[in-house]
Amino acid sequence: MKKRPALSLGRKIAMIATITAVVIIVTLLLAMFIGYANEKSKFTPAGTGEVTDGIYVIRTDFVSFYAFETDGKYVLFDTGTDQTLAKAGLDQLNIDPVDVIAVFLTHGHHDHTGSVGLYTNAEHYIYDGRAVKNINTNPLADGQTVTVGNLTVKSVLTPGHTDLSTCFLVNSTHLLVGDTLSLKDGKAELFNSWFWFFNKSNAKQRVSLHELAQIDSVTHILSAHYGYTGNAAALKAWK
Repeated sequence: MKKRPALSLGRKIAMIATITAVVIIVTLLLAMFIGYANEKSKFTPAGTGEVTDGIYVIRTDFVSFYAFETDGKYVLFDTGTDQTLAKAGLDQLNIDPVDVIAVFLTHGHHDHTGSVGLYTNAEHYIYDGRAVKNINTNPLADGQTVTVGNLTVKSVLTPGHTDLSTCFLVNSTHLLVGDTLSLKDGKAELFNSWFWFFNKSNAKQRVSLHELAQIDSVTHILSAHYGYTGNAAALKAWK
């Protein structure tokens, strides 16, 4: 049997470099997976049910969205992860998707836009007005107010989680925050700030929380992943 020719020094170096690169990539992917799983495990979304008279929360897996009733119709804030779970939650609350007349999206991530296609009678709104899952939307400006039935919805641009993350202030009292903050023990904190995958800019989000804290009329804060609170002082520490 012939001996295999010895590898040249150059080929040995190339093999070592390749193996090292693979190890580094696998290690980084594993670290990302562990970091993502760890941060996701912190989520405590509210379960499907009534928040208060005429306001409802619908849970879809690890995220919740909200429905406000107005004259027998409904306005949604975000739409959850997918149509099947969203429809099941709405059915539980006896809300028919055809009765949804407006959908306000805090940002374009899939877990907030998963069921937009269900609401064929609704006007859809998102900050930059881009199409979401082939659904045309209406653009919003920072501070713009939209009236739907007896609800007045004011958009508040709150960059941090994404550059165009938006909160919605309903009737000056109920603040829908999407992923702009987390709620822990009734207090507002940054949204999963440890792992970069979740927040594009912690620094921008700190500024956004400071600006939200100046809205003195807020009585309730409703989040996507961390439930809701009636603690009016939840944002006090960010003033």
